Amino acid sequence: MISLLSQHSNLSKSVSWTPATTHVASLYSAADVYVINSQGSGETFGRVTIEAMAFGLPVLGTDAGGTKEIVEHNVTGLHHPIGRKGNHFLAKNIRFLLENRFAREKMGMNGRKKVQRMYLKQHMYSKFVEVLVRCMRSK
Repeated sequence: MISLLSQHSNLSKSVSWTPATTHVASLYSAADVYVINSQGSGETFGRVTIEAMAFGLPVLGTDAGGTKEIVEHNVTGLHHPIGRKGNHFLAKNIRFLLENRFAREKMGMNGRKKVQRMYLKQHMYSKFVEVLVRCMRSK
């Protein structure tokens, strides 16, 4: 990362490096895209992915784990392979979305709609109840 930054000194004007925080609304609001570059194929459901989509951001994530389940490729964001082979694709996807405002806004809007349709508290509570009912019936 340091090598990349030294080669592209103007990158710091476009990228915000932030410490861990729970005050994320202003960060999401200031962003154009959201990158979740989890490298484990066992990565679970990502709340931060849903948060970014709720703020209307297209999500760039690995083609694995929870991200693959949440982010619809070319609809709510873009996938890239895990590991080193994914670096080129991630860079290409970032550039594509930053240079294509219409695609960025369309994917962001689609992601926001998906959150409203599937991931609000009332949806999650309903799904939880469905699971509990199924578990009780199977005994």
